[in-house]
Amino acid sequence: MQLIYLHGPPAVGKLTVASQLVETTGARLFDNHVAIDLARSVLSFEQDGFWELVKRARLLVLETVTQQNVPLVIMTSCYSDPEDRETLEAYEEVLSRFNAKILPVYLQCSEEEMRRRVTNPDRKERRKISSELDLKQFINDTICTPIPRQNCLRLSTEGVSPRDTADRICRHFDLRSR
Repeated sequence: MQLIYLHGPPAVGKLTVASQLVETTGARLFDNHVAIDLARSVLSFEQDGFWELVKRARLLVLETVTQQNVPLVIMTSCYSDPEDRETLEAYEEVLSRFNAKILPVYLQCSEEEMRRRVTNPDRKERRKISSELDLKQFINDTICTPIPRQNCLRLSTEGVSPRDTADRICRHFDLRSR
């Protein structure tokens, strides 16, 4: 089993690139907001235990897909170091128990491009950050970084189609098309 871990700030195109990777490779997609929406269904965003529930849901999914030997899974998230390092290590521990590999990909673009993208209507529908003000607050409060692993592929999504970005990821990690 292989896990493509697409990470980066809001509005860099993680879900868009992930969807293209699914189309290209037949991978299964575990989008960041699936776990967040699960937690939101029973707790408020600010409530104690919210992020712990998100973390546990993600770990359960990773454990299940590795046990079931799903060949290729794509997971999206924002990663901030050092705040999320313990969570990343928990993901890696689950994957290592089943000899699964993490293929980290950090997506980025300029802040100007993120501001342009963040107001797309589909972001609001999916309850993502969808205003320039919320994006600015996120950027001020959170430092999104590539995960500190040597094999982390760093790509800009600015001026590059999602298909081309997905193709670069497939070539880099030698992933097969369906």
